[in-house]
Amino acid sequence: MFLGYQDGKVKFYVETVKNPEFYPDTTWVETQDEYILNDDMTEYIKKPENYEEILAQKERDRINALSLTSADIERALYKAKGIDFDDVVELAKQANEQQAQIQTVALADEIPEKIDIKALKIELKANNFYRGHPYINKIGALLGYTSDDLDYLFENKELPEKTLDNVIKATEEAGLYTLPAEALEADADSAEDLTSSAVIKKDLEKE
Repeated sequence: MFLGYQDGKVKFYVETVKNPEFYPDTTWVETQDEYILNDDMTEYIKKPENYEEILAQKERDRINALSLTSADIERALYKAKGIDFDDVVELAKQANEQQAQIQTVALADEIPEKIDIKALKIELKANNFYRGHPYINKIGALLGYTSDDLDYLFENKELPEKTLDNVIKATEEAGLYTLPAEALEADADSAEDLTSSAVIKKDLEKE
């Protein structure tokens, strides 16, 4: 590959040297390194070793900046699960009660903080919801949705269909509630029955 310099900047990164008649102000230098355009698209720079990580972070930042209106979110919840924001608050309360019931178990130190119900109510009154807001992951996990599911929501304005695998993954990501695999298989007829909210409801009904 060849670099084409103009005024001390790399303006071209090409496989073969261009015709000097058409590029009289360009100096060509052969290179074995890889080059990419900078963010301003004005010159080529040497490709960083962590380039893939940089791209991944840029994509994460892009997704986190996506927003949906309050109506978009509530509409998606109703379409996927038949619930609204009032139901979400009730499920959060149930999750807090469930966590309080298991504070005495051996792994109590691993139990995450309870959901601040007053703060949640305030956040649910917002006109717009940004993907990067921490409550999005927390409530999504409570409903059985993974981080990837929530990315899908903000890209498509609807929630994907849940499967057994992503329901279990969601609970593991959040640590809100977990059950042994044997219990999961024996206690549910579908992925819907394995959401954190569904399991919490069943346990509270048994009390």
